[in-house]
Amino acid sequence: MAEVRMTSEEAQQKDEVGADPLEDMDEHYQLYEMSELVVVHAYDGDQDEQVLEEVKPRYIVMYEPDAAFIRRVEVYRSSHNDRGVRVYFLYYGGSVEEQRYLSSVRREKDAFTKLIKERASMSVVMTTDAAGAGEDAQEAFLRTVNTRIAGGGRLAATAQPPRVVVDVREFRSSLPSLLHGRSMVVVPCMLTVGDYILSRNMCVERKSVSDLISSFRDGRLYSQAETMFLHYRQPMLLIEFDEGKSFTLEPFADLSGSAASVAPGRASASDLQSKLVLLTLAFPRLRILWSSSPYQTAEMFAALKAQEEEPDPVAAARAGLDRDTEVEEQAFSREPQEMLAAVPGVTAKNVKSLVLGAESVREVANMSEAELAPLVGKTAGRAMHAFFNRNVMEEEEGEEG
Repeated sequence: MAEVRMTSEEAQQKDEVGADPLEDMDEHYQLYEMSELVVVHAYDGDQDEQVLEEVKPRYIVMYEPDAAFIRRVEVYRSSHNDRGVRVYFLYYGGSVEEQRYLSSVRREKDAFTKLIKERASMSVVMTTDAAGAGEDAQEAFLRTVNTRIAGGGRLAATAQPPRVVVDVREFRSSLPSLLHGRSMVVVPCMLTVGDYILSRNMCVERKSVSDLISSFRDGRLYSQAETMFLHYRQPMLLIEFDEGKSFTLEPFADLSGSAASVAPGRASASDLQSKLVLLTLAFPRLRILWSSSPYQTAEMFAALKAQEEEPDPVAAARAGLDRDTEVEEQAFSREPQEMLAAVPGVTAKNVKSLVLGAESVREVANMSEAELAPLVGKTAGRAMHAFFNRNVMEEEEGEEG
């Protein structure tokens, strides 16, 4: 293709320079007052506030209602009472557009109602110095008091820092580091019973709200509480909420996800609150600790450990694992033991051998006399075998005859 070249006339032609002398500017241009302007503006989030302050409108027509922009207009109107701002909406009555706007207003109202309720139920947190503000040096020295020495007539003082035995799986949370920050010695152990051992008699099972829901769902919490009662005198359940979030169980949905449980005023067995009540009914001596954050949990642990003996890490690690301890201290389920206790020939002494020698009640029921004899003795084994192999139907027919 041949190259396009300029002609001689085009090369000699010069560009005309356009100039506006602005002599007739008043005839074509004029300045308008702010009150006479009609501004078309699209919703732009936070920039809408700046536009309202710059334009200073008195009449606002919304082609498509927006709840967020309406709130900004309300703030603008309350800040400039002298302007008499008027707002108009444009939408079709009974349309999807109207329902969308009404739904956003309804969600906003529900959010404020929920915020007001949570604000009314919030706890007042009194914070103190982490090092223990106002604590005397002598009080820090006389930290541990043992009144059992010499019938309570002597005091045993120690300058050793307080000690807490912590399950190694708990180091994924921030609580162990916070306990260390409060001058406590954190002893990591692989614990079978509990998560935190505060003293020889005090065991704490820590649950976040999500862990609490899952533990109730699979029934693990009941077995954990049962095991704690077998090994410690003061078992505790710690329900720890996330810092900065609501300190109440109301925002959490039902465990099963059914709509009946989240309806107000309806309490069923699947409700989180109802299951907590059932847990306290099953274990009346179980203490429940409520904590709004790990920081408050550390303060609670420090207060609970006051005037208590320090825990033994070795004993805490052996709890639930040692087979040589008494049957009351074994971490076995109580229901099978109670069932076996009702069988003829089973006593409080030989039930331990049955629990250790069989995995279930079914296995015990299917044992022969020769298999039962080494566990409970010949006489008791004969009575147990006769009980499990008795023909109930023949006995009923004999009684009827």
